Amino acid sequence: MAIESQEIKVVENRLRRWAKRLGFRIEKSRARALHLNNRGLYQLIDDRNTVVEGVDYDATLDQIEFALQKEENRLRGA
Repeated sequence: MAIESQEIKVVENRLRRWAKRLGFRIEKSRARALHLNNRGLYQLIDDRNTVVEGVDYDATLDQIEFALQKEENRLRGA
């Protein structure tokens, strides 16, 4: 289990660096009790503090990665 947690942290850190290069930030839910507006996962936020992915802290790391790839492709004109 510890190895899995460490692998998740490695992916999370890689995505955080990528997001920062593109002008975004990733926030992880800190809620102890989950509720409708907080599903306990992640949000991707742009430089204007607008949530791009995971409005209710419901984005997985895969969804964050897909959103970052889409944004990078948009910036490159692809």
